[in-house]
Amino acid sequence: MQNDNIKKIKLSTVLQNNNYKMYPIDKIKEGTRFIDVDKDFDEIKLIVATINPTNKKLSAFWYNFPDEPTIIELEDFKGTAFPDLKSSSTEIFGRFLDLQKIYSISYKAIENIIYTNPLKKVDVEVIIDFYKNNYNLKENEAEALIKLSISKGLLSFEKQSKGKFIKLSAFALEYENKKRFLEGIADEIISKSQRIELLIQHNPVKGNYREELLRGILKKYLPKNMK
Repeated sequence: MQNDNIKKIKLSTVLQNNNYKMYPIDKIKEGTRFIDVDKDFDEIKLIVATINPTNKKLSAFWYNFPDEPTIIELEDFKGTAFPDLKSSSTEIFGRFLDLQKIYSISYKAIENIIYTNPLKKVDVEVIIDFYKNNYNLKENEAEALIKLSISKGLLSFEKQSKGKFIKLSAFALEYENKKRFLEGIADEIISKSQRIELLIQHNPVKGNYREELLRGILKKYLPKNMK
């Protein structure tokens, strides 16, 4: 997949030539947020390092809605930690800084890929290939970024007999629908206002027409009980 509008980042030699390695456990402090990338897309949780009030030990805590949350001592954590790249309480360093930049600038493009698909979902391999082709990421690095977005409620995962799919979360989809609806209204106002500017020279008359334009837009889109 090729997208000339995607801003590319020159990755460090370390990131290009080495597979993703575990986020060091000794970097995990109270408040650190991370995921376990050994888990599949439908099992991923956002984990928070916290002090267990029972034994005062640093522990890993995550929710299991609707079941009770899980808390285990960090020394018993056997997974592969990957940091929350957008968390201010999580130390980001080395190659994770490169991944942080990619994660920040790529989400809108991924959101658009999913939203513009007629089914509002794409095969997980489409997103993995997007990261590999545009940012030279290895497959496990691309998967880690996708899983992080799932854990943060930005994307959701759907497993079907036909394959594995990535969708926008319900919250993200609702937000995108509203945003594009409002953008459409704004474009309509700008377009009609520009026509008034071209056709009418007298400023007071322009103002009257623009008032009528705004009144018409409000009447068109506001709920009936607010008109």
